[in-house]
Order: sequence, then structure tokens, then C-alpha cells
Amino acid sequence: MHSWHRQRARIWDSALKGKSSLREALARRLFEEQSVIQGFSVVQVLWDLQKFFDSIDPLSLIRAAGQHGMPAFPLTMLLQVHLGLRRLLVNGWIGSSITVRSSILQGCCFSVTCARDIVYDILDRMHFSLDYMRISQHVDDIVQTIIGTQSTLAELSCDHVAKLARLFTQERLVVSSKTRVLASHADVGRRVVATLRSCGIASSLVRSGKDVGVDAAVGVRRATQVTAARSHKSHCRAGALIRLRR
Repeated sequence: MHSWHRQRARIWDSALKGKSSLREALARRLFEEQSVIQGFSVVQVLWDLQKFFDSIDPLSLIRAAGQHGMPAFPLTMLLQVHLGLRRLLVNGWIGSSITVRSSILQGCCFSVTCARDIVYDILDRMHFSLDYMRISQHVDDIVQTIIGTQSTLAELSCDHVAKLARLFTQERLVVSSKTRVLASHADVGRRVVATLRSCGIASSLVRSGKDVGVDAAVGVRRATQVTAARSHKSHCRAGALIRLRR
């Protein structure tokens, strides 16, 4: 199972062994700043998938696993775990059996592998569709970055953002209202937000966002909200330790 997972791994996934999500996020900041310095416009969508494990369709999981050659024996064992009848235990009382029709269990050691395979199937169709688009993933956090000239970026970004939104819908993955849109030009960002709204996805245009714990501002400026909050928390903790020593 582990060897199959290593073969299936994709270059855009930062949640793999030996990779650092922080390093990948900082590399995105560098890419955005270089693009803006060279005169390009940048649009970035920070996708947030709501109740990620709960929204995975078992039939989609079986189909994807079969198509990508997941070993049959581990797949069978996984399906028995995830699709077995469930009962609720409350104050010593055991409820009636519940048939599982959607979702997978988070506690299984291969749940992330299974869920990641569903997302890989979607992002495979997006990653090479545009030369100036970059897709990044950290489990259920997807970052879509598109660069181009100001005159062409609005149409390009709206088309590819809508395409990814449709692919999420086809796989029954729910995009939450925490999805954020950042743009070096506000008018382009507003068009992307309107496109998402037409796809049934509530999002908001922001000047800066949080990308895997790192401030993001599409190269226009260097945001410091997350860094400042961490520094403040560290300062408070240091103060508490100093008071304890006294």
C-alpha cells in the first residue's frame, strides 16, 4: 500500500514525506512576487473543502482506486472498515445499525491516502491545462494561482476557476464559504468571486489570506498578520515563563 502511494504521489502535494508545507507556501510567495515584478497580474483562490472526509463518496473512492491500480486486498480491507455498519454508543446505550452511504472514517491510517487519491483525480485534469496556472495541495487545502496580463487574466481565471468548481461538484466535494480570492487587481478578483457565486460557491475577495499558516497577498505587498499574531503569542508565553521563574 505504501509503495503504491509513493508511485501515485503528485508534485503539487506538500503533505508527503520529506516535503515541508511551510517551504512550499514560501515558494508560492516568491513566485507571486516575481510575477508582479515582471509586470504580470496574479489571481489566487484559496479553496477550502468543507467536512472533507464526510463528503467523500465511497463509490467515487472505489472507482478511483480501481482506475489507479490500488492493491485489491488492502482496498477490500479498507472498504470493510469504512463502509461497515455503525452504531452510536451514548451513556452505555447502543443504538441501532446505521448504513453508511457517504463519508470515510478519519481515524483510519489510510484515510488521508484514500481522500488524497480523489483530489489527485481532480487536479490531474487541471494541472497541465494552462501554462500560467499552478495548483498546490495540502490534504484538503487547495491553492490555485493564475498569472497573466491584466487584459486577459479575468477571462482566463474565471474559466479555470469555474472548471475546478465544477469538478469538485461532480465528485460531491463541498466547497466552504471560507474560500478566499486574492487578486493583484480588485476588478479581476470581483469577477472571480462572481463566477464562484454563479457556481453556487460563496467566497470573498480579501487583500490578504492565510495559506497553510503563511500570509498571502499575491505579491502586491507582504502581509504580516499571521506572523504578527504568532510573535504576539510567543511574547505572551515568554512573559508567562519569566513570571513563573520569579
